[in-house]
Amino acid sequence: MKSKTRLITVNDARYVWLVDEVEWNLLKLKVWREGEKSAPWFTLDKDVNIPWRFSPEIAETTPDIAFSVAPKLVAEAIRQIGSQFGFPGENSKTLNLCVSADGKSILPLSAEASLSF
Repeated sequence: MKSKTRLITVNDARYVWLVDEVEWNLLKLKVWREGEKSAPWFTLDKDVNIPWRFSPEIAETTPDIAFSVAPKLVAEAIRQIGSQFGFPGENSKTLNLCVSADGKSILPLSAEASLSF
C-alpha cells in the first residue's frame, strides 16, 4: 500500500493525514494539523489480520476492503482523540495510540502492550 497525504477539515480545523502499512498486519494512521508537519499530532495503530494476503491467488480476487481508511473514519478518530486526549497545542509530544483488540476504544500504545501479556 502506497502512502498518500490527504487533507481533511474537522470542526473548522484543517488536518493532513496518511496511512502507512507498517507490516502485513499493521496499519498506522498519522495526523498533523495543517502547516505543522514537523511532528504528527497523533499516530494510531490498527492491527488487521487478513490471512489471505499470503495467498497471491486469493489476494488478486479479493478486494482490500479491510485496508481502506475512509475520510469519515479519520474525522471520527480526530474527534474522539481530541476529546479523549486533547487537541493539537494541548500536547507537547506526539500521541502514540492504538485501537484496542476489540476495536471499541483508543488506548495509549504502551497501555495496549501491557494488556497483551
